[in-house]
Amino acid sequence: NTPSLSSHRHRDRAWAARIQARAHQDTSGVRGGAPIGASSRGAGDTVTATRSVACASLTKQMAGVSATDVELGRWSRRPPPHAALNVRDAARLFFFCATFRVLNALAVRTYFNADEYWQALEVAHRMVFGYGHLTWEWARGLRGFTHPLLFAALYKVAAALGLDSAPVLVWSPRVLQALFAAAGDVYTYRLAWRWFEGSHDAAWWALFCSLACWFNFFCGVRTFSNCTEAVLTTAALSYWPWRRGRGGVGREA
Repeated sequence: NTPSLSSHRHRDRAWAARIQARAHQDTSGVRGGAPIGASSRGAGDTVTATRSVACASLTKQMAGVSATDVELGRWSRRPPPHAALNVRDAARLFFFCATFRVLNALAVRTYFNADEYWQALEVAHRMVFGYGHLTWEWARGLRGFTHPLLFAALYKVAAALGLDSAPVLVWSPRVLQALFAAAGDVYTYRLAWRWFEGSHDAAWWALFCSLACWFNFFCGVRTFSNCTEAVLTTAALSYWPWRRGRGGVGREA
């Protein structure tokens, strides 16, 4: 069975304890900087000396590292060997974020920018119902139809079910965008978990900041292509092979 979110911290500590025990075991053969068996000759000398140097290097790395750092995997620059969220916890987190974002979408009733309509909903309405205003970018072929197609499919389903009333056409795109925003919140959690190398505390604080951000609340549920792009970018970054080293941030090999 996949462990629940509440067991992650216990697994982190057990993982850290195993690493510390292994480091102590491996370094126990070092005496005064010289490996046991260094007096022997031949290929065995090279193997023993190489292992001793590696153990001494590991001991130096472990020196001065706090237990918290070891638990979070910071000393090795790698997260603990388990996923950020299992399927059940990810589904529960998405349900919570989706509920929040749908209420968010219903609460936002203001106008912000014309592109919210002219570059998405009007285009989708024209694609499905045959009429709707198109700005000059569409007449000159400067914009793609991928983003409006999301809402056109929604309108098409509503029309097929006979639910293409004004309230449905107005609010259903907002609800769909709210689900996209909720996915962005979940990926924000995952990105923070990976960036801070397995820290669920940091991931929860990042999720809190995403949900509590005023501009996310005001703009994230609007039908801008930029809002969808932000979600896709966050998702992509959460899967990027980040690696934090002493010289900064780079890619894993």
